[in-house]
Amino acid sequence: MRSLKGRRATDLAVPLRAALGRRQPVAAALRRLQDQDCDLAPVVEGRRAIGLMARSSLEAAARYRLESIPVSSLAGDAPRGLPWSAGHAKVLGALRGGAPGVIVRGPDGVPAGLIPRRLMDGAWERAGGAPPARVIAGRLRAGLPRELFKLLRRASRIARARGEALYLVGGVVRDLMSGGAGKDVDLVAARDAGGLARELAASTGGRVVTHPRFLTARVSLAGGARVDVATARSETYAAPGGLPQVRPGSLEQDLERRDVSINAMAIRLDGAHFGVLVDPLGGMADLQQHVMRVHHALSLTEDPTRALRIGRLAARLGCRLAPQTSGSLALAMGCGAFDRVSGERFMQELRLVAAEPDPIAALRQVDRIGALGAISSGMRVAPGARAAWRRLRPCDPDGPLASVRGMPAPDLLVALLCADSAPAAVRRRIARRLRLAGEPLRRFIEAPATAARVLRALRAETGLHRTAARLEREPPEAILLALSRDTSRSVAARALACLRFRALRPRVGGGDLARMGLDPGPQFGRILAALRAARLSGRVTDVESELRLARRLVSASLRRGASGTARARTIR
Repeated sequence: MRSLKGRRATDLAVPLRAALGRRQPVAAALRRLQDQDCDLAPVVEGRRAIGLMARSSLEAAARYRLESIPVSSLAGDAPRGLPWSAGHAKVLGALRGGAPGVIVRGPDGVPAGLIPRRLMDGAWERAGGAPPARVIAGRLRAGLPRELFKLLRRASRIARARGEALYLVGGVVRDLMSGGAGKDVDLVAARDAGGLARELAASTGGRVVTHPRFLTARVSLAGGARVDVATARSETYAAPGGLPQVRPGSLEQDLERRDVSINAMAIRLDGAHFGVLVDPLGGMADLQQHVMRVHHALSLTEDPTRALRIGRLAARLGCRLAPQTSGSLALAMGCGAFDRVSGERFMQELRLVAAEPDPIAALRQVDRIGALGAISSGMRVAPGARAAWRRLRPCDPDGPLASVRGMPAPDLLVALLCADSAPAAVRRRIARRLRLAGEPLRRFIEAPATAARVLRALRAETGLHRTAARLEREPPEAILLALSRDTSRSVAARALACLRFRALRPRVGGGDLARMGLDPGPQFGRILAALRAARLSGRVTDVESELRLARRLVSASLRRGASGTARARTIR
């Protein structure tokens, strides 16, 4: 694109050829724009413009069989207006945030033309408002592991030698721009991700795997670091909830593929451009204001799984949903887009929820915005789920459940917490929706009964070692569900003690018992169980006290055995 410097709105505007009524159905609006051969038109109510409609959005809505909805459902916020004499910097400022265009007003204040957003592709690196490149470069150095930063520098030199623009994109940019650290590196190459990745792998001794169909590649280094590289892409959805068809595109089109604006920033890396922030969708402003904003009304209709990502990210960052996001979610729910997504894809999203710093807060946010019930009616977060998860930390390698065998996958744990209070028929429907089968299905269906048994045992007045021995036979997820049903400290304390019992193994083994004169047999198991119970109750605290107890138990067993032998001789 030729330079915009010095150009005014009057030089960039295209004629205003048509206007659409706010209640006009999508089908009629699309025919009108096709008849007038225009790509952009204002949506009006009376004499007031309440939005702008791009023909591409109408075409997408028609593909999704939304021909009868009013165009106001897709139009977004009221469009910004610019005077005829506005310079290119003001044009970029008015377009930042994802609007499909701006209205240009003549000297008399009457709308006289439109500037489509797409005319500005390639100009956003020179747009104002971003921190200086040297500041962002410093954040990259400070916020990335040293190995990854060196890898970015090497990729920068390769891209410069190839004459190809290279960008850091995705969540790592969001985290770095908010003052945090990053660990996952995603790059976008302007022309050829595969070629750049192969050169990067060759220069670092790494391994490269390319996926030409998706225009992506992955470089893995010997030390474990890895970087994903994609060619700048645009995408098209054939139907709601399906997978997109991708093709090469511009950087701006690639950023528009992202779920929300705060994930749609890029940092340029090649050569002298290192550290330049590209932010056409206003992600930096939304990050500062803690707002989750989608780029267009059909975003969540095209990919409803974005709603779960938005929910968990909003919980992690303390963000609120922008009106555009709420409207996009309502549209996706209203047209049944969630029903077209496979259960496997939703289970994958639940696995990502489980990996959040506070999974239940993320899950509750997903529930709060309505996305959980949209997956399957009847799904809701158990009231005591957060307390139970914090106490048991089921996905923590250092948590109480870490040493417990037979733990189900994290996504199944989350699904169990979302269906625990549902009636049996609803649970079966949820299981079908999530495409559960085999062992996961059995555990999902049996979970309420097993959790009820566990809770009765934890509330009982029996000795702790007896309760622990009883619960040892129950599936570990039942303890999580039991604690979500009863959040009292006493039940939690007994549950944690029982879990410690599961992890306990006697310091004294069968070999020790044999050396004490005991022949192998059922008494081995009884004595070892007694030693575990003594450790659980605190009666033995070290190897010596456990050995003393073992000797007493072996002696008692031998005396009983001797008495039994004497009685048998008498009978004979």
